[in-house]
Amino acid sequence: APVDEAKRGSWQLRVAGQRPPLPGPEGLTTGAGDRFEPLVVAPPLPVAAFATARLLRAGAMGEPFALAEGGMLVVRVDGKLPTRTFGAIASSGQLTFEPLKRRVRGQPTEEPFGEGADAMFHANGHGLVVVAPRGAKFTALALADDIVYVRESSLFAFEENLHWENGRVPGGGADSMRVVQFRGTGRLVIRAARAAFSLKIEPEQPMFVEATTLLGWIGRVVPRVLPGQDGEPTPYIECSGEGVLILEEPPAA
Repeated sequence: APVDEAKRGSWQLRVAGQRPPLPGPEGLTTGAGDRFEPLVVAPPLPVAAFATARLLRAGAMGEPFALAEGGMLVVRVDGKLPTRTFGAIASSGQLTFEPLKRRVRGQPTEEPFGEGADAMFHANGHGLVVVAPRGAKFTALALADDIVYVRESSLFAFEENLHWENGRVPGGGADSMRVVQFRGTGRLVIRAARAAFSLKIEPEQPMFVEATTLLGWIGRVVPRVLPGQDGEPTPYIECSGEGVLILEEPPAA
């Protein structure tokens, strides 16, 4: 069928999110503030260019953890390194994995450090593991003779040379939040649903935070599950002392 030239102008290609043109006399667009840019058509990317454009690099030599484009984590194992395996999509080298046990007051226990898909392992050998975020966010921290506490469920990996032990936030009973204390010099990785941010605590000015947002803390922070009027634990943690809280961004409204 012949094309109606009077209506041709009312059909135009638009970039995503651009408002449609307003109809004008004889079906032509009005120029009421709308500018229509021509679509840019990209040719196929040469294979050599594609191979280097988004090349996943393992980071500097000797670094155990590297965050790559897209939020992926590269774990480098050179001997022994505690890590989870959830989200791993590729690995190289000769690696074996042994279940890691919790450590209390500096002594190993027979209690597993996480179970099922959330289990923590000792990765042994030499190689790389590439881990996809699976909708989460990785945060890599370097300790330099620091004291850092991390919520056990949010800890993903850490260097073996760090001094560490498992514990709980006081005041919550048997179901209180499990945390891991780290001391010394080394690196660790936190995995959370959303990005992490910090909040400083001043002496004699305690901070009250929702337990589900607390990823950990740095320094001489004293946490305590806040009791309710009936004496039962509440979903809030009172943090006093001096240091910095590590919190998870709240979900979008």
